[in-house]
Amino acid sequence: IELLEVEVDGEKEVVRMPAIHLTRRLDIYWNYSLNQGNHNISIRWTNPVEGAKVECHEAVLMNKSK
Repeated sequence: IELLEVEVDGEKEVVRMPAIHLTRRLDIYWNYSLNQGNHNISIRWTNPVEGAKVECHEAVLMNKSK
């Protein structure tokens, strides 16, 4: 199981990314309670395995409408 450390504005969370197709997780992270504005986000793979890779193809940003 790949472990990713997601940090948003200094708050860290460890995310488990199993590779088995029956239990795999497709979304690395989501947070619907962030306030609008600028945020610092980083993702770090904490237990890399030779020959494996973790890819991030896109980020979806949502805006709360009034």
